[in-house]
Amino acid sequence: MSDNFANAMKMIIDHEGGYTDDPHDYGGKTIWGITQNEIQSFLNLNREPAEDEVKNFPLESATKIYLEKYWLGMNIDAIKDPTVQLLVFDQHVNRGKGGVFKLIAAATNYSSTQL
Repeated sequence: MSDNFANAMKMIIDHEGGYTDDPHDYGGKTIWGITQNEIQSFLNLNREPAEDEVKNFPLESATKIYLEKYWLGMNIDAIKDPTVQLLVFDQHVNRGKGGVFKLIAAATNYSSTQL
């Protein structure tokens, strides 16, 4: 795990915090910023995870999801600037892959299909 990923993870965990079940958050129940749907997929459940399964989801498992899906999934190590790495990672977490592509495209005058 790179130092840049570790630093980005610290920021995400500091911001996302622990368990939440905000009715205005489309992600539903979350822990460490990981949604119940992501936990369901990670645990290979054929059902929605129970509240205690979400509340007790280990930080180590959340870190694995963030590394594999969000960091490596966007090839963030290929970005040379650590600040830009952090921005892309953060926006991928908050907006999703499509949202981060739209944001980068708007900022760079490229279409999202050119990225």
